[in-house]
Order: sequence, then structure tokens, then C-alpha cells
Amino acid sequence: MVSAAMLLAALILAPMIGGGFGEFDYAILEVLVFGAVVAHFLTPKGRQTNFARVPGIAPLSVFLVLAVASTVYSEAIYPSLNQLLLIFACVSAYILAASLAKDSKKAAAIVTGTALSALAVCAAGIRNYAISTGGGAMFWESLLSTGEHMRLFGSFINPGYFSGFIVMALPLTLGVYLVTKRTVLAVLIGMAFVLETIALMLTGTKFGIMAAVLGLLVFFLLAIGTKSLKRSKFTRLLILSVFLIPLLAIFSKPVTSRITAAETGGSQVHSTTFRVFTWQATIDMIKANPWLGVGPGVYSIAYPRYTIAGPTKAAHQSYLQIASESGIAALLAFLVAILAIANRSMKGIVKRQTEQTEHDAKTQTSENQRLSWSDVVPFSGRPVMNCAIYGALAASVLRNMVDSDWYIIGIALPFWVMAGVLVSQTHASPVITIHSRKLKGMAIAACLILAVLSASFGLARRLTPVQMGSDETFSSSLKGYEMACKICPLNAEYHRELAKYLAADGDLAASKRQLDTSAKLAPTDASTYQVGGMIALANDNPKMAVSYFKNAVKCNPNSTNAIYKMSIAYGMLGDEKDQYQAIKRLIEIENSLYEQVKGAPELVDTTFAHAHAYLGAKYMARKRYSAAANEYVQVIERLQRWQSNKDVLRVALLTGMLTESEKNDLLELLRQSRSDLAKCHNAR
Repeated sequence: MVSAAMLLAALILAPMIGGGFGEFDYAILEVLVFGAVVAHFLTPKGRQTNFARVPGIAPLSVFLVLAVASTVYSEAIYPSLNQLLLIFACVSAYILAASLAKDSKKAAAIVTGTALSALAVCAAGIRNYAISTGGGAMFWESLLSTGEHMRLFGSFINPGYFSGFIVMALPLTLGVYLVTKRTVLAVLIGMAFVLETIALMLTGTKFGIMAAVLGLLVFFLLAIGTKSLKRSKFTRLLILSVFLIPLLAIFSKPVTSRITAAETGGSQVHSTTFRVFTWQATIDMIKANPWLGVGPGVYSIAYPRYTIAGPTKAAHQSYLQIASESGIAALLAFLVAILAIANRSMKGIVKRQTEQTEHDAKTQTSENQRLSWSDVVPFSGRPVMNCAIYGALAASVLRNMVDSDWYIIGIALPFWVMAGVLVSQTHASPVITIHSRKLKGMAIAACLILAVLSASFGLARRLTPVQMGSDETFSSSLKGYEMACKICPLNAEYHRELAKYLAADGDLAASKRQLDTSAKLAPTDASTYQVGGMIALANDNPKMAVSYFKNAVKCNPNSTNAIYKMSIAYGMLGDEKDQYQAIKRLIEIENSLYEQVKGAPELVDTTFAHAHAYLGAKYMARKRYSAAANEYVQVIERLQRWQSNKDVLRVALLTGMLTESEKNDLLELLRQSRSDLAKCHNAR
């Protein structure tokens, strides 16, 4: 019972706190999963420990071995270990869910828990969306207005990942809605389905909507083809449609506005093209590292060397990302596992196996008046639920062809738990009994080690400040990073951030040591060298700054910030030739696919404004006023676009991507460029 409760808690919390990449949130979920496995092994004395022999376990084992081998040769050890924890947690959840779901009550609890969790995150997301638009009449006006609309992030780091969770929740929720006995439950779950659909529309994610439609189509085709869906259930579908269709017309604006923007050459015109270029670059990355990849979780560090359009932190396709990180063989093993699960589950659904435990038989014939698990998912409704779960998993499998959803624990964990329930309920996973105490002890020890490792990663993250210059005092932030480096010494980021604080504290020697450690732990991470260059610039050491920035550009040839800062360092050295070459390189990037085709066009790169301002000043000094005016016009247009997106500007300030000082400098550059443009016009 303890094991089931811990797994259910992790499942419900996953979309609520696991929608980003925070180690602390991941640690909570991973510790719950590993703890649930340990609790399952520690069954009361005299009882046997039973586990399901799940489909695909052999190829999954091969995948795990290859991921571990890839970690040994990883370009950055910490993100690889972090990714391994996620992989082991998901596989453990899959096996445990399949084992627990042999009990119909636990299976019903898992299914219903997922639907209610989706209801909670979607309701909260829609509420926050309404508030952000002004609420009340302003909310409805914003929905019906023309032009581009806000997009719903929910509890996830971006709208795409939120849609990745919803497309999996929709078929599942609809299945529960169709089979529940009590009217009050049907109303609640029906409301969940409506809110999930509205939330999906508000994400504005075209590929998410396509995957959801396909997932629901798979559900209905299976349910109708196997004669699991009775005609009596069509009344509920009709009732749901009456409420849903008018709402779809209203809440579809964020999607249609993005489609319109793409068709008219607006900001979304390159949405699909960006993905295609990202996939092409990822394939180049795979060709360069075919056997073991660059290391699990290291995609964002290695990808800049291969990028065509960008930037991006994920491959926007889980399958290509797996191959690029862990090798082609790992991807093949993973695909074989997915196909094995799909094949065995499909056979169970089509055959409509009716074997049931003694408890299932009692549940089927019992007609108690009190509310019970049989009211939520009755035995007679299990064939429909199996079809619904299959549709949900199919939607996620399809969705991962256009995004890296499985790299987010808020999506990956529910996927594998539901896969475990499906193989259990379709009788695709026979039970095996573990008698060996030695084997049990080894398994428990392995889970405890993984739990401790995950907890240490989470604790270290918890000790660090949200951003440099946040509400924490300087001394507490410095101590936080020092403690984080002790608890988690393999994280290059902590050493890099500690170097910033040590430099600000005047201890340049200690700062240099931390930067060297960071570079050893992640030698291809451009961020370390960029920080070193910034510290050198701040301490009037342009020669060292140039050295650092060159390494940063070597790791990330399109790092506009490093190139711009390097131009400043060249200027401090009086090297006008190299300074001009750096500025010229910025202009080349501005006119390249890297800048022209972006996944997030609302993020404006302001380094190009500095480059054009530099050229404008050069032309003015030579009295080439027309050329100077053209440069200042481009400065003004870019900074006005940057200034106009208030939401992005606010997020940048909150996350530390932009400081108040940098913001004020950009505003001053805008003012000065307007003044210089006027001078150019007057001089002509």
C-alpha cells in the first residue's frame, strides 16, 4: 500500500512541479519513485515480492547499458548523471506500475489520479491566463481579438511541453468519463476533459492539437473495432459535444492566430522550418558521434557546434535527441522497447482477454450503494480504458516526433506509469516472484543509491540563488554556491557561478580555479569561457578576455554575446582590425539562418543593435551620413521590437537573462541612436 501511495503521489505531482528542468523538483519525484520500489521490495514478512515481467524489458536494459556507457565518455558528466536518474526513474515506474496495476483498485487509482492531476493544472493554468489578460470582459475581448495571442504555459516551462502533457491526458480522461458509473463523477471528469481541451487550444501548439486528434482517433478506432464502446455511451459523448463545440470556436484563436501569422509572413512563419533545420543539424551531430553520442542530457552543450537555425536547447524530437546523446544503437533499443509494448498491448486489447482475479470477479458482481473504485473504473469499462490508455500513449509517441517531451519528467513519468498500467490490464505482463534475498538486497541498495544521488542534486540546487543579484544577500549567495559545489562537485555550472561571486569579492585567484574546474568538467560548454571573459573584462584584462571569448566562440560559433564582448576587448586593446572583424561576424550572423529562422522569434537579440551602432559611428566619422543613417535605423527598429514585448522583457528580468543596468544601457543606446539619426538627416 505504501508503494502504491508513493507512486501515485509522484504521478499526481509530476505535471504540477515537473514541467521544467529544476533538479530540486525532479529530485522529489525521483525519490518518490525509487522509494516506492524499495517499499514494494520490503513487503511484510512471509509475503512474496511479485514484479511484472513487462514487455520490452530486454531492449530497455540494452538502452540503459548504452546510456551508462555514453555517460562514461560524456562531454559533461553532471547533466549525463542527471539524465540517467530520469531514465532509471521512468523505467522503475514502468515496472512498478505494471506490478501494482494487477490490483484493479490500484489501477483505477492511477488512472483517475492522472485525470484529476490534469484537471488541476489545466484549471490553474486557464485561471492564470485569464488574470494575465486583465480578467473579466478583458479576458474574453483578448480571446476574440485579431492578431497574435498570448500562449498558455501552465505549470510547464513552455507551451509546447504543456501541450505534450495534455495530448496524453485527453484520451485517458475521456475514457474515464465514458466508463464512470456515478453522475457526479461523470460531471467532474467531463469538466476535466473540457478544461484540458481549452488549455490545449490556449497553448497555441499546432503539433499538439494534431497529436491529440490522432490520439483520440486511435482510441475510438480501437474501442469501436473491438466493440468495447457501447452505444449507450454515445449519449455522454453527445452531452460533452454540446458544451465543447461552442467553446472550441472561442478558444481556438491562439492557434488560428499563429497559423495566420505564418501564412502572412508574421513571427510564426518559420515555426516548422525551424524544426526542420534543427533536425538536420541534429542528424549532423549524430553522424559526428554515431556510437555513443555526446552523452545523455548534453544536447544543449554540444548542439551549438552543429546548429543551422536557432538557438535551441532541445532537438524538438525525442528520437533524434536520444540518438545524438546516447548513440544510434541506443535509439534502436529504445524503439524496439516501444514497439514491444505497443504490440503486446494491442494483442491484449484485440483479444479482449477476460481473465480476472478473484477480486475482479467480486468487483464486477458487486453493486454496493457506497462509492467505490468500481464506480470510477468498473470492470466492464476496462476494455474501453485500455483503448483510452493506448490512444494516450500513441498520442505521446506521435507528439515526440516533433518535440522532446520525454526529456521533461512531468510528461515522461506519466507516460511510463500509464504504459505499466496498460501492459498489466491487457495481461501483457506475467507476474514473476523474487525469492532471492541477495537479489532483493542488491535492488534495494541500487534504488537507495539512486535516491541519495538524486536528493543530493536537488539539495545542491536548492542552496543556490535563483539568479545573481536576486533578493539573497551577496554573502548568502556566495556561501550557497560554495556549499552546492561541495555537495555536488561534478556540476560545472556551480563552479562557474561561484567564480562570478569570488571575482566580485575580489578573489581573482580563487575565481580562476573555479573556472578551470568548470572547464575540466564540461570542456565544450561555451558558458564557462564566456563567464571567464566577462570577469576578465570587468577587471581590465582585455587580453585574457579575448582568450576566453575565443574559446567560447569555438564551442559556440554563433554566440553573439561572446562575439560582441570580444569586440569590446579588442577595442580596449586598440586592435581596430580585429574589432571590426568581430562586428562583421555579428552582421553575418544577423543575416544568416541562425537569426532569420528562430523557434522563439519574440526573443530579440540586442547585440546586433550594438553592432549597427558601432558601424553607424564609423560611418558618421567618415561623413558617410546615408550609410550611418541606415545603421541607426536598424538599431532603432531592433530595440523598439525588444522594448515592445513587455512580457518577454519582464521574464528576462525575473530570470536573470537581463539586469536593470543592461536594460538601462539599451534604453540609452536607443535614445542616442535616435539623436544620431537626427544628426545624420541634418548633415545630409
